[in-house]
Formats: sequence, structure tokens, C-alpha cells
Amino acid sequence: MMEYLLTYGVALLVILLVLAIIAVLVLPSLTAGENCQFREQGFGCSTKKHVIVADDVTNNVRVIFQLDNQQGRAVDIKGVVCTNEPPANVQRDQITGGCTGRLAAGATMECEAGCVDVDANPVTLTPNSNFDGSIGIKYNYQDEVSGAPERMAVATLTGKVQAE
Repeated sequence: MMEYLLTYGVALLVILLVLAIIAVLVLPSLTAGENCQFREQGFGCSTKKHVIVADDVTNNVRVIFQLDNQQGRAVDIKGVVCTNEPPANVQRDQITGGCTGRLAAGATMECEAGCVDVDANPVTLTPNSNFDGSIGIKYNYQDEVSGAPERMAVATLTGKVQAE
């Protein structure tokens, strides 16, 4: 009986040791990839690499990215938001600021937006942590009739937070 318990005890100890080694060596290397991808066609943000930055005082996070207009016609950007919410949860009323202006067909615009949570509070993360969230853009086509409802495009955004 004692021999049976000792055999299984040693086997369990070896298994736990192997799992601990895997956790220490492998898990830190499994980080979120750098990704910025719109769900809808017509906009892009992956031509130039985006940067996710935490300021050095409060660790508030913001994203700096290049917005590419692939619509085939000019758009008026009404606002941009960065959020830690998944793309399906981004709401039009969350998009209040960020970069604005006219973006010609085929043109690009450098944008910067502070990242907020669902309650509009700043997202805080330390440098070298992973960010997983979304970018939302509110826009209208330049040739639309005045007063037309604003359209929305949402991108998935992931990456490592850098220090300012």
C-alpha cells in the first residue's frame, strides 16, 4: 500500500513540476499580437503600425494610429474613440472626440485618442501590459445630404502598452 502511494505521489510531483516549468517559461511569451483591423470594409488602420501609450504620471492609455480611407469617396470624420470594450459593445454615443476632419478618398490621417472604459473613465495600464479593445469612428460621406445620420466603423485593437 505504501509503495502504491509513493509511486503515485512521485508521479504527481513530476507532473506539477513540469506544469510549473511550462507556466514560467511559456506563458510570458504568449502576448497579444499587434493588431488593428476594421470589421467593416472601407477603413484601414494597419498600413502603419499603431502605438498604444501609457502616460508616465497616471498610466492613462491612448492610441496613436493612421486611419486610411478606402471608401472610394471622401468622408467627414466626426470623432474617434479608443475603448477597452470588444467591438460589438462600442456605441455611437461613446464616440465624442479624438481626431476630426475631412478625409479624401484614398487619403490617410494620423489620429490620436484617449482610451476609455464603458463609463467613459480613462483606461489605465502599466507599460509592457497588453491592451485588448476597440477603436470606433463616427463619420459621414462628404456628398451626403445635410442632417444624414452619422455612420460608425469599429476596429479591433490589440497590442503592448509602451511607456511615454
